[in-house]
Amino acid sequence: STSCNIEQHLDYLKVTFTIFYVRLSLCYLLICFLTNVARRGQVAQSSMYGNAKPENAIDGNRASNYYQESCAHTNNDLNPWWRLDLLKTHKIYTVTITNRQDCCPERINGAEIRIGNSLNDNGNANPRCAVISSIAAGASQTFACNGMEGRYINIVIPGRTEYLTLCEVEVDGTLSGKCCPILLVCSGLNEYIMIFGFLLIILLLLFATL
Repeated sequence: STSCNIEQHLDYLKVTFTIFYVRLSLCYLLICFLTNVARRGQVAQSSMYGNAKPENAIDGNRASNYYQESCAHTNNDLNPWWRLDLLKTHKIYTVTITNRQDCCPERINGAEIRIGNSLNDNGNANPRCAVISSIAAGASQTFACNGMEGRYINIVIPGRTEYLTLCEVEVDGTLSGKCCPILLVCSGLNEYIMIFGFLLIILLLLFATL
């Protein structure tokens, strides 16, 4: 069963709040504790260039020089891809990608982020979260996926032969069904006072653990 004990989640670094209404006099506060779930996953890619294994992209290191040996890198493949398996279905809110700094940052242009539960076409046929138009050399860019659900997160360059280089991939999400709904009695101004006070208490608890 899902536990909504705030103290059990204080090790998480990010908290997101979503408010939705069922009646004029009632509202729910939905609390989702987000963390970089990529670090707990398993990874694969279409091929491996040199020793640039897929695990390099989830090592927690944004070092963007290929020769620092912290980037994943495929060969010059047709439709090259990299896949993260989270082992269970998660709600995915953001994906942050760090591009290579020392060479060829344009290679990432046109890559797609795909999220879902299917392994058809190695996971590349899952619903699309975003298309990467470009990422500056050595930069990290965040893409919003708005709670898309899936076990697999793919980054694929479709329709051309290319090298795919990923120096870090960070995925902020939570296990599906692990958000904590809290029923509040809300009415007019009191509604906002209650929600503000509740958020303030949680933020104080989080900062107290840093």
